[in-house]
Amino acid sequence: MFVGIGLIGSITSTLTTFFTIKDEKSEVEMVENRLLAIEQQVKELTTTLREKG
Repeated sequence: MFVGIGLIGSITSTLTTFFTIKDEKSEVEMVENRLLAIEQQVKELTTTLREKG
């Protein structure tokens, strides 16, 4: 009985870890994509200011 309870606990914690890591990777990718977009906007603004200034 104790082995069964321990096994269920191990499986549950493994699944929780798997989905938590997956969510963190998705969030990191989202932040990286947003950062790339911001960098592109800064480049465009810099170019515009140099042309006008």
